[in-house]
Amino acid sequence: MVAERTRKYEAVLILSPEATEDEVSGIVDRIAGWVGERGGELTERDVWGIKRFAYPIKKFMEGNYVLTNFTMAAGSAQELDRYLNSSEDILRSLVVKL
Repeated sequence: MVAERTRKYEAVLILSPEATEDEVSGIVDRIAGWVGERGGELTERDVWGIKRFAYPIKKFMEGNYVLTNFTMAAGSAQELDRYLNSSEDILRSLVVKL
């Protein structure tokens, strides 16, 4: 059996500006649980707060930015990206390998 390689990733999430601190924390906890179920670990979270957009995204002119760092199996990154894109709570997301 071949062990899958663990890599470090970073994800920037843009959430609704109407989301409260508890809702933002709940969304990040839900993502941490998703990563944990696949053998990964959320190592850092940083809430940047509300920032203004250059153009509207889903009829919003600003969003609540959150930066997360985590480790997980290399093959799970695309799966996480699909999960984030399908979530209605998240306006936009970007997952990159560090």
